[in-house]
Amino acid sequence: MRFSTILVILAVASGALADLHNTAWCVNRKAKIAKRGGVVYSYYYADDHTKQACGAYRGRNTGSKQWDQCLDCTEGHDGRGAVCKSGAKHIGGDEMDHYCKQAGAFGSQPTKLLRGETVLCTLINLMLRS
Repeated sequence: MRFSTILVILAVASGALADLHNTAWCVNRKAKIAKRGGVVYSYYYADDHTKQACGAYRGRNTGSKQWDQCLDCTEGHDGRGAVCKSGAKHIGGDEMDHYCKQAGAFGSQPTKLLRGETVLCTLINLMLRS
């Protein structure tokens, strides 16, 4: 019983901490018909949407939780597209997704992973959403 309680506490704690990020960007998707039928989606940076979402997040002040404010949110570029950065990890994944959609993008991709792993995770996550 004690072991299961510890597992539940760890699961809840990791879930609460796992959604804070230091970098995020908005993405759009493009559909094309595959040669063997079906639809294949490709995802790409949505620079204008990222800039707009980052500005909106920077102006956010909805409470006292770490993700409720992002005064250190700054726009940047990672060589592939525009990104929103927070050195203090104030970017919440759900919150950034909301601002990206509000700006007209398909969604967002926050990251704490290496770039290559992030791209793979992005594709898997967005495919599961559709």
